[in-house]
Amino acid sequence: MSSSLLSLILVPISFLFLSGCFSSVGDPCESSVECPQVARSICDLTAPEGYCAIQGCDPNQCPAASVCIEFDSEISFCLKSCEDASDCRDGYACKSDPYGIQYCYVN
Repeated sequence: MSSSLLSLILVPISFLFLSGCFSSVGDPCESSVECPQVARSICDLTAPEGYCAIQGCDPNQCPAASVCIEFDSEISFCLKSCEDASDCRDGYACKSDPYGIQYCYVN
């Protein structure tokens, strides 16, 4: 197989592999395949530029740099953790849940 043909095959495959490796909770997205490759990973398209989240979490069960936020007894999401607004993307704020757990979400 020629090296140019091999490059045509490997470059797109490498790009797909590497682009999936760098996604994190809180990253922008256009579809769920761009988000962390874990069960229940979603792209919230209601948020500006999309927002990678993981639905149905339990406390202390989210990936690094994210926290489980419970909106009620049946709805919870892993969202990007923060200490202040500078930890969040433009257009997002560092908010606190009723227990003082801080997370980035729409301003």
